[in-house]
Amino acid sequence: MKQIIIILLAVAAGGALVWFFKNSDPGGPPTATKTAPPANKTPGTASSVPAAPTPAASKTLSEADKAVAALKDQVVVSLGKIEDVGRQAGTMLVAQSELAILQALDPAARTPEQNRRLLELERQRASALGALPEIEHFQDNPDEYARFFGSLLTEAGKLDAAQSKAVTDFMRTRGQEMVAAGLNAAKEPTDVAQEEVWEAKRDEFNEATVDGVAKLLPPGEAERIGFTDKFIELMEQDFDKAK
Repeated sequence: MKQIIIILLAVAAGGALVWFFKNSDPGGPPTATKTAPPANKTPGTASSVPAAPTPAASKTLSEADKAVAALKDQVVVSLGKIEDVGRQAGTMLVAQSELAILQALDPAARTPEQNRRLLELERQRASALGALPEIEHFQDNPDEYARFFGSLLTEAGKLDAAQSKAVTDFMRTRGQEMVAAGLNAAKEPTDVAQEEVWEAKRDEFNEATVDGVAKLLPPGEAERIGFTDKFIELMEQDFDKAK
């Protein structure tokens, strides 16, 4: 603190001397006043006045803000992008039949390779099921709903770009209709009697969604990969019919 006060006093005194000599000129011809360039800052010497942010720094901050804004609604915390979660669920979906077959085998009769594959599939299923609390909320946002199920079906059915877009667009429309009808998770009634009616309407809605998807895929493809209303129920953590 003493050093700062001394520096400030010295600066004030220097300014006073400059003013004195400038104004006590005996009338000689005026001379051009040159401003001395600022002295180079000695490395390691702290400045008493913090430097103002430069335009470049402000621009960098602005660009960073734009980057963060661009990722809004793109990333699910700790799980990755919505599309990644959808692909993971799609992988689990097509593996269900294989998993059921391996689980049905006599443990003593399984080969080491079958045991390894069974463990791998069980881990995949556990990972996908662990994401259900996040997946459930996708139904409250039609765009997230579409991106999740679009990626899921693209992965499970190995869809081409045109098929993938058609399915994603269809699921976006279904998501919008679900929200408009009040059949999404956020609109679930708390009254038991009302919930029963609401649940029945949701079941019908999901059945219609599966029928619509089946028409966009090659014949029998939805059934082959296991995309049923029961699977949608599982993804929505609606366990009365989930499988």
